[in-house]
Amino acid sequence: MYYRGKHHRISPIELLVLRVLKEKPLYGNEIINELKKEFGDTSFKAKSGTIYPILKKFLKRNWIQEESGDDYKRKYSLTDEGEKKLENIVDDDMIDGFEKFHQKFSNFFFFDFPREDTDMRRIYHLKKEIKRLERRKNYLEEQLSKINHVIEKKQEKIKEIEKDMKFVNIPIE
Repeated sequence: MYYRGKHHRISPIELLVLRVLKEKPLYGNEIINELKKEFGDTSFKAKSGTIYPILKKFLKRNWIQEESGDDYKRKYSLTDEGEKKLENIVDDDMIDGFEKFHQKFSNFFFFDFPREDTDMRRIYHLKKEIKRLERRKNYLEEQLSKINHVIEKKQEKIKEIEKDMKFVNIPIE
């Protein structure tokens, strides 16, 4: 689910970052916190590994500008070009306003259960564990078949040797 503009594709998360920055200039962590507040009851979690590459991309495209703050902090704000881009996207026939986009985005990416729903988490982890155990089982079955093959070969070898030694009776313990 991407909005395809004249020159760039914009993901829903990128669009959310632009919208958050339209309200006021923010530090990177403030952007993450705003997105967390907005999507607090869903499985979406804004993380720095997602947001900072988006900010870097926007800086290259000149959609945002950064202002140096204290202790290497940088505040980001929309440029005129970034505001035009955001307006073009939101005013487009494909997305009538941000509320409809927000609904599409939520339905497309999020489950209908809250993040704290432990039953769904347990189901997810149990399914993952079952897959791991099935892989382990397949590996062990393969190893067992190899061992059985080796045992059969050794038993055949014993029978051949016993045929050659008709008179020798050696007990095997």
